[in-house]
Amino acid sequence: MTGTTAPGVEPTTIRLAREADTEAIFAVRIAVRENVLTMTQLAELGVTPESFREGLRTAPATWVAEAAGRILGFGSVDVTDGSVFALFVHPDAEGRGAGRALLSAMEAELFARFPRIWLETDGASRAAGFYQRQGWTVVADREDGDVRMEKALG
Repeated sequence: MTGTTAPGVEPTTIRLAREADTEAIFAVRIAVRENVLTMTQLAELGVTPESFREGLRTAPATWVAEAAGRILGFGSVDVTDGSVFALFVHPDAEGRGAGRALLSAMEAELFARFPRIWLETDGASRAAGFYQRQGWTVVADREDGDVRMEKALG
């Protein structure tokens, strides 16, 4: 799947992540401006390059946005419960359409299995606004400041 971006910007390709993408995916993850976690904090949560590669081998549900050979962002879904699990774009690539293209691919995968999909994010984050602009609706506020958002097929 390929999406185009603004004139003069390399086209962005959306594809399933490969094990060889792991280092670049982690580089994106630790570079973000919101929901910041270090490699040490990720490891404390059980998210390591090896656990990530194992996940790609056993349940491939992560996509990358790539332009000119560079990973701009990535997103993961949980196909067992119909949720968007993660969506991150490198700060240098923000505003170029990679997040929208990734989300579109992830939604298509989930809507092939579920009529209604969901995610949770910080209700005060830029991500919450991004998801709302993509048609997601807040359906519940959580005590920790997160919101549950849903989107229906159709």
